[in-house]
Amino acid sequence: MGAYTNAENVRSLYPQLNELSSLTDGQIDFYVAQAEAEVNGYLATRYALPFSAVPPLVETVSTEYALIKLMDRFFSAEAPTENDWKEVRRKELKELLAALAEGRVVLVTTAGAIITTATGAGIESDTSTHTPTFNHLDPAMQKIDEDRLDDEEDAID
Repeated sequence: MGAYTNAENVRSLYPQLNELSSLTDGQIDFYVAQAEAEVNGYLATRYALPFSAVPPLVETVSTEYALIKLMDRFFSAEAPTENDWKEVRRKELKELLAALAEGRVVLVTTAGAIITTATGAGIESDTSTHTPTFNHLDPAMQKIDEDRLDDEEDAID
C-alpha cells in the first residue's frame, strides 16, 4: 500500500484488472511505490513531504501513473505493443507534475484550500528594500546603501 494511493484505487480505475486472478495487490503495490517515488521527485522541490493529508490531485496522479507503469510492464511483457492512450496520458501526467513543481498549478485540499509550498529550503536573500549597490552608472558613483549597512550590522548584534 502506498502513501497516496493503493491497489484498490488502481483496480477501480481499470476494472479489467479484476479479471486477472493471478494479479495480486502486492504486485500492484510494487507499481504504486514506483509511481509515488516519481511523484515525490517532482513535488519535493516545492512541497514539504509527506503530506499530512493526501491532496486529491496527488492521489489521482499517483493512481493513474501506477496503472500506466503496471500496464507497461505486466501486459507488454507478453505482447510488446504500444497503446497510444498510455503514452498520451503518461505525457500529460508528467507535464502536470512539472507544472506542480514549477508552481504553475497548485495543490488544494479536499475542502479547496491551497496547500502552501515549503519554505526555508536553500539560501534566501532579500535586499529589495535597499538601493542596489551596483547600477549602470559610472563605477565610481556606486555605493552601498547606508540603511543596508545598518541592517546588516544590526543582524550581527
